[in-house]
Amino acid sequence: MKALAALALVAALGGGCSKKQAIVEVEAMADAICKCKDADCAIKARVEGMAKLVKYKDERGDESDFRQFQAALSRSQICQDKLMTTSPGATPGASATPTSAPTAPPASEHK
Repeated sequence: MKALAALALVAALGGGCSKKQAIVEVEAMADAICKCKDADCAIKARVEGMAKLVKYKDERGDESDFRQFQAALSRSQICQDKLMTTSPGATPGASATPTSAPTAPPASEHK
């Protein structure tokens, strides 16, 4: 969970398209996790999604971008938490967040 919060603070927001690519990627990760039927699927989707997001770790966006990014991360975590508590053999409270997620700068630097 800490790694997720750290990644959210990064607010990785690169690209000049109408919707920044990092937001597209984090929303796709949330969609993939929320479509899963078991914890193993959610863990796999999280690991794959985080691997894609790492390349945006040094990019910055505005406050709106940050809120969108954080909302998608929160949605993905809520879906994964539900699966972790309902999947057979899942350890309640266990985190599937990779421990190698990038370290975030202080929150005041996300702009």
